[in-house]
Amino acid sequence: MKNSFIAASLCVVSACTMSNPQTAGELRQMAGSSAFISSKSVSVSQSPAAAARILRSMSRNCFNRVVTTRSVYRVGPTGPQSLTSTIRYTSSVTAKAGQTTLSVRNKDIGKNVVHVFGTEDGLISLVVDAKPASGGVNLTVTSLAPALRGNLKAVEKSMATGKAVCPNN
Repeated sequence: MKNSFIAASLCVVSACTMSNPQTAGELRQMAGSSAFISSKSVSVSQSPAAAARILRSMSRNCFNRVVTTRSVYRVGPTGPQSLTSTIRYTSSVTAKAGQTTLSVRNKDIGKNVVHVFGTEDGLISLVVDAKPASGGVNLTVTSLAPALRGNLKAVEKSMATGKAVCPNN
């Protein structure tokens, strides 16, 4: 019991001291200084207009949804004990000065959720920037570190096939 209280206290303290990105710019800035956020760039041969169309399709088909997961974290004397999480994902695509940006926000909307200051509206968890480059588009994917690989793979497949391929993470 004592160890559980100490662990819970450390989680609360670390959550209060860690910054929660509220904008695409904040997520990009944190990529270089946070172990929890990573960024990777790739070049693709799509035109800027085609890349923007594909990002809009990914926004519409992949990132506007509610996902509920249930995880059993231990089996106790009364049976399995689990944690249920319900996350609402919302996305937007913006175009400015030839650059297209896909931003994804996620918010835990489950019952009995206590939001840490600054997370009432959720947090930005994925940003894909498409900038024109010679011979195509340079894509920069910035994401929560555990999801970067899956998000990058989905963006690359989407650009290669010309249609939305959703990440599985």
